[in-house]
Amino acid sequence: MKALLALGAALFLAADPTPLFDGKTLTGWTTVAGKPIASGWEVADGTLHRATRAMDIVTEKTYDSFDLSFEWKVAPGTNSGLKYHFGKYGNSMVGIEYQLIDAAGAGDNHGKHSVGSIYDLFAADPKVLPKPAGEWNQSRIVVKEKKITHYLNGKKTAEVVLGSPEWNEALAKSKFKNQPDFGTKPGKILLQEHGGEVWFRNLNLTELPRSPK
Repeated sequence: MKALLALGAALFLAADPTPLFDGKTLTGWTTVAGKPIASGWEVADGTLHRATRAMDIVTEKTYDSFDLSFEWKVAPGTNSGLKYHFGKYGNSMVGIEYQLIDAAGAGDNHGKHSVGSIYDLFAADPKVLPKPAGEWNQSRIVVKEKKITHYLNGKKTAEVVLGSPEWNEALAKSKFKNQPDFGTKPGKILLQEHGGEVWFRNLNLTELPRSPK
């Protein structure tokens, strides 16, 4: 009975999302090296905007199981992404990526590199298409323990379980094949600098409790 009450309390406490961006400042975000953001990213009209050449930026905090929703739009031709469980794997700083890209105007926008894909691992559902460059899309990432699910504009695009045969097979064929524990550890949320303009708003994250063992 006590275990059930504790679980219920944890679920209740996890019900309220935490804004990762307050719409006014860059509070809570740093460069990958942990330094203040000096240039390239700005707050504009309530959005977090990659305006000019910059560096990737990350949350100060790390996250494990979570439900993250966010809105984004890109300029024509832009390729970007949002990474999670970002950290050091082997000798590399990498993370699982939700691909964000101008589907009509950027070259690398197919299969495992399409919008909503689990980048370089699992292709997004080709029937779920993003809105054109310059228009807002709504995305959601749910990491519930080992299960990962991506959504785009309310529809599921990709899903996998970390450590499953499907995951291991895809990992062995990907650019992350030399990091066998890739994506398995709690990490930071990263917004990618990839040479084009991208805007984010309404980044809200709910931490999800793990099941009692």
